[in-house]
Amino acid sequence: MPEKPNLHEVEILAIDQMRLRWDPPHQSNGPIDHYLIKYRPSNSTMKWAVRKTKAGKLDVVIHTKCEIEGDGVMYDVLVSAVNRGKGHMIYGPPVKIEHEMCHRAPGRNSYY
Repeated sequence: MPEKPNLHEVEILAIDQMRLRWDPPHQSNGPIDHYLIKYRPSNSTMKWAVRKTKAGKLDVVIHTKCEIEGDGVMYDVLVSAVNRGKGHMIYGPPVKIEHEMCHRAPGRNSYY
């Protein structure tokens, strides 16, 4: 089973987009097949949105839904490395971040 990836950057691209960048796990315990990225609003029972990247791709842009105006929405984001086992995938433990999205500036009509 691979270890957690080393998440090292979260870049806000727009009110509803963020780019995550990470390094491979220190111990992959086999070739990495892909990375699995899951995200949803914090403390939510919503289904996780899921993205996959190829093994050599160490970043992803995720898009959130900003339907709520005001103070923003906290999102939980999980990134896991995945190895290919014999006939199945081996999912490593995720690195988890919590980040605010959909934040509207006070007194402004547009998002920043």
